[in-house]
Amino acid sequence: MLVLTGSAAAQQVGKLPPAFPPAMPPQQQKGVTIPAPKPGGKLGLRIFTLRNADATRLAKVLTDFLQEPNRPLLISVYAQTNTILVQASPEDLDLIELLIARLENPPR
Repeated sequence: MLVLTGSAAAQQVGKLPPAFPPAMPPQQQKGVTIPAPKPGGKLGLRIFTLRNADATRLAKVLTDFLQEPNRPLLISVYAQTNTILVQASPEDLDLIELLIARLENPPR
């Protein structure tokens, strides 16, 4: 199983920090504005079983796209079922769900 993390603390301790730091300006990347994390937010967990995309590759894309030092983000892959497990803020989970839906079903 491949584990990709979005914070140095998660790598050192093996779990995510409990809260975000104060709000930061939004990050610009590839023409998309990524909202800054909100302070003190709770983390949620979602499981995405992919039909078309490769879970390992998609996890790498999501981590590269959203990773920043003050954004708690944990993405794990269960390759046997082509599934991605994501632990993040509710706002990030919503964004990740939209990104996965778009990458799973690109417009033709």
